[in-house]
Amino acid sequence: MLDQANWKSDANVYGFLARLWIAELDETVLEQLGSGDLRDAYLELGGVAPSQNSIAEAVEELAIEYCACFLGPKGHLPPHQSVVSHSRFQGDCLSSLNQFVDIIGEPNGELFQQQKMLDHAGVQLALMQRVCAFGAQCEPDDMQAISELRAQLCDAHLQWLIDYCEVATNKTSSTFYRGLFNVTAKFLQAEHSPV
Repeated sequence: MLDQANWKSDANVYGFLARLWIAELDETVLEQLGSGDLRDAYLELGGVAPSQNSIAEAVEELAIEYCACFLGPKGHLPPHQSVVSHSRFQGDCLSSLNQFVDIIGEPNGELFQQQKMLDHAGVQLALMQRVCAFGAQCEPDDMQAISELRAQLCDAHLQWLIDYCEVATNKTSSTFYRGLFNVTAKFLQAEHSPV
């Protein structure tokens, strides 16, 4: 069982990954990835730093790459569990996701307002962020229940993303998003088989 400091660290990683999956990069996130501890940690996990063009040029370039990976017009891979698992939007996984939302609540904030489909990879990562945040501050008596909830959410709604990342890595020409897929897959693999 992880200690609460690790739960907080994991919550931060899940939150950051959710941000990268849900929306195009903006200047703030690009600057965060440009230097410091976040950049070092991201690179250590296998991510690729955005190009060192001007911030405005890099934001525009990454917006195009985000659209090519996730939105289309053709050859993209929608990052939705229902599409990957059931070949249709808003498939069978939604009833299970709604049960988790009933327990932990919806992700909140501006990003969730941009992506309201619960089976989107970024939203599912944000749900795991909430679980880890609860674990980081829960009472010792509640840790077992939170740990079980975390394992159930991972098994039911994040394992598909590992295979998605492998396919997406091979399909994209974007070095940044290839790195994101690599980081996400590695982090989820570690989640699935903790030491």
